[in-house]
Amino acid sequence: MSRETRRRANRLNQQAINQDVAHGQGSAAGLAGGPLDSCPYRRADLRNYWIRGWHEGRELAERYAAPAPTLTDEGRAALAAIRKMLEQKG
Repeated sequence: MSRETRRRANRLNQQAINQDVAHGQGSAAGLAGGPLDSCPYRRADLRNYWIRGWHEGRELAERYAAPAPTLTDEGRAALAAIRKMLEQKG
């Protein structure tokens, strides 16, 4: 393999790594609920990978978000008893 071929292969490998990193950072930002306009990249290709990752992260966060817990009658009664005890102590 010639020196130029190795350089080209290294450049392509580094570009793929940069794209993976940008995508992963975007995914993490999307999962954490970060804003879309917080992308740190100016280069169009890396910015696009970051934004794709952000959208995927948001989708995962919404898909797997735990539903808000509901309070049962038993739970309400237990809370009322705790509040009553706290009021009596205070």
